[in-house]
Amino acid sequence: MGQRSSLVLAALLVLSLVLVSGVGLLDGRAAVLEEDNLSVTVSGLRLPDSVRYAVLLNKPPEQLFRDLRVEIGLPAEAELVEALEAADLTEFLGLQDHVLSWAAPAFGPDNNVAPFAFTLREAASAPLDIRVRWTGNPPGDIHESVQPPLSTATSLTGERTLGEQDSAGPVPIGDSGVLAVLPVGGLPEGTVLRVRRLGPDANPPVEGDLWWCAEVEIDGLPAGTSLDVLVPLRSPLPAAQELVLFAQGQSGWEELSIKGHTTSDGQYAAFSHSGGVVAVGAVLCRPPLCGNDPRGVGRPVVVAPRPNPTSAPPPPPPPPRTR
Repeated sequence: MGQRSSLVLAALLVLSLVLVSGVGLLDGRAAVLEEDNLSVTVSGLRLPDSVRYAVLLNKPPEQLFRDLRVEIGLPAEAELVEALEAADLTEFLGLQDHVLSWAAPAFGPDNNVAPFAFTLREAASAPLDIRVRWTGNPPGDIHESVQPPLSTATSLTGERTLGEQDSAGPVPIGDSGVLAVLPVGGLPEGTVLRVRRLGPDANPPVEGDLWWCAEVEIDGLPAGTSLDVLVPLRSPLPAAQELVLFAQGQSGWEELSIKGHTTSDGQYAAFSHSGGVVAVGAVLCRPPLCGNDPRGVGRPVVVAPRPNPTSAPPPPPPPPRTR
């Protein structure tokens, strides 16, 4: 794999709808770097006061990654808000000379690769320099510059009155970041959909190895109808990760029989929503299972930014010499 990757960018807006376990999986805006059977998806999500980026590696199930290294070069004026690790899976090495670096010892067969995610105060003013290297059979090295288009999730609430033009395709609900795929035949014209994304304080009191990655309330659906929705994750997760769903009813929280999945950019949960409040959970892996359990994800951990040495203040002057 020594050749440079071919860039499938062109401000790619992927709208391929794939049905997985009855749930509509709709890919969001992303730039994709491809080489042989591997792809690197780079996406950005505009939040209320920052922009979150995620770099995901999608590999064949039989592929083994060892000594994985991911480096992301930032524009010189970029301000890093935070970088994330996946607990027990990846390690953030720091920021040096405007380059973010992560390492991971291995991702085995059937493992989804954890995302490499970071947040900037403002959108990157120039392309990101992406380099991904690994050993294994075969080894690989992907290196390209890319400036992904940005999706929007700048509000926790959103509202949309459906019209004739909303009969097909994904429908954004205000600036909430929630996208809805209307059922076949659409919904009655004039239907008002209201959404509210909830924070961790509203998590279900359910015990177990779950990380609550999203929670959303939808109001306005006619009785007996449901929507395939995409809801921004609280932190990026691996692509195509199975998610468990809990609905809040009059008697409390109840696990649903259907499942959700993450999108190929790792920024959204995709699932079927019938109205009310639904919480979305990802199964956490437990050491030593993190390396070989395809059902588990590493808990996203915020790592405090480490300053760029080139921008560090100069050392204090030496004390005056005495005679």
